[in-house]
Amino acid sequence: MTRITVLTVTLVASSFAQEAPTIRTETRAVQISVSVRNKEGAHIGNLKREDFRVSDNGKRREVQFFSPDDAKSPPPRPQPDIGPGVYTNRFSLGNGPGRITAILIDGLNTDFEDQSHSRQQAMAAVDRMVGGESVAVYSLKNELSVLQTYTADRDLLRAAIKRYRPGIPMYLPTQVKNPFGAQHQKMGGDVSGTPPALSEYQLRRRVTAAMESLNIVAEHMAGATGRKSIIWITGGFAHDQDLRSIMRGSLNRVNDANVAIYPVDARGLIPASDAIDNIMLMQEFAAATGGRAYYNRNDIGTAVVEALEDSSTSYSLGFYLTDKDLDGQFHNLKLSVADRPELELHYRKGYTAVKELMPKKDEDLAAELLDPVNATAIGIDAKVERQGKNLSLTMLLDGTYANFEEMFVQTSVTGQIVGQQKEEAKLSDLKPGMFPKFTQTMPLAKDADKLTIAIRDHGTGRVGTLTIPIGK
Repeated sequence: MTRITVLTVTLVASSFAQEAPTIRTETRAVQISVSVRNKEGAHIGNLKREDFRVSDNGKRREVQFFSPDDAKSPPPRPQPDIGPGVYTNRFSLGNGPGRITAILIDGLNTDFEDQSHSRQQAMAAVDRMVGGESVAVYSLKNELSVLQTYTADRDLLRAAIKRYRPGIPMYLPTQVKNPFGAQHQKMGGDVSGTPPALSEYQLRRRVTAAMESLNIVAEHMAGATGRKSIIWITGGFAHDQDLRSIMRGSLNRVNDANVAIYPVDARGLIPASDAIDNIMLMQEFAAATGGRAYYNRNDIGTAVVEALEDSSTSYSLGFYLTDKDLDGQFHNLKLSVADRPELELHYRKGYTAVKELMPKKDEDLAAELLDPVNATAIGIDAKVERQGKNLSLTMLLDGTYANFEEMFVQTSVTGQIVGQQKEEAKLSDLKPGMFPKFTQTMPLAKDADKLTIAIRDHGTGRVGTLTIPIGK
């Protein structure tokens, strides 16, 4: 195929530059969502910026930006106009609450009978949700699926959960539960007769799939403001030191998207001795990201509602890092409310001050295009028009990225890749409030039905993706 690429870049000024703090290319923001409760478990509202104290590796940090997430979010900020027919990966929740929640039903790490119970309880929870919360529903079996994108429509959510069908997990031998716990499985296989080597392989597949699913959902939320939560309904998996690096990597990515995880144990009341390993892992994920873990209870539906309510009164606050702060190390965060030590705060426990992530291979960027949802860490507005044998693409990016790579993939109605290309872009003199606007022409591949765009910033490793129908 003859390759034709014509790339024009224009810097467009934004009228909303003064409405919100702009992150310059030489800085990075550390955003922290925090929920606050008293000793009785009631949420505490009406706190102000000056009430909070933030410590970064023991060093006091000034709270440079702050907003209560229980307030109504402002209308979508105006973007420079690129004409009609624009597709976007940005969250636009209108005037609804500035918070979003994803419910992830984990069928890969949950026994069949527990999946069925979880489904019924999740449907009951939808009936009890307070109106206005924007919720999406995902399922994980052998792959991650989107049952319902973000909506406040309870009928759509109920229908999505109803569509979930419990199944026997491929990598989970569930015919006989192991009464001896994970240590027995580690040393000599489980009571279902699975050889130890196969058990280790199955556990690795389950953990890897679960962590990658959490990453995908969190990175889809990255572009949203306000409180962001994942309610993870799961049977969990055993604590395994050999897989710690996978879990730590996932927690770092979830924290980078500023998303709180709320694990809900799908097994209900569990008197078995092996449950402690799973529960400790759930507690770790909740504590590290600022969520709460719900376990050893039969009212899963109530736990889901409580997890949603925990995000209903929260605060977003944070500070900026300069180049000298980016030391590549993990930083411990500690938050408190001045003169009120009795309050209980839930927030992410740290961040990694990375100036530049390790560059990824081309095939890794291509893998981003396979995710079932768009990544939103980089906001993209785009429209595409067919012009004879070519496609004309107009694209507007966030104004905080000046050195990035782009990949464009055309696929057929069957999902087969029929054309792709990769470009590099480097901009200079990019000032706050300026947005790079690209006009690009590329060959139209035969049988192309969709165009998917992937953008990765070299400085931060953040990714944005967007799929646009081409049609005939």
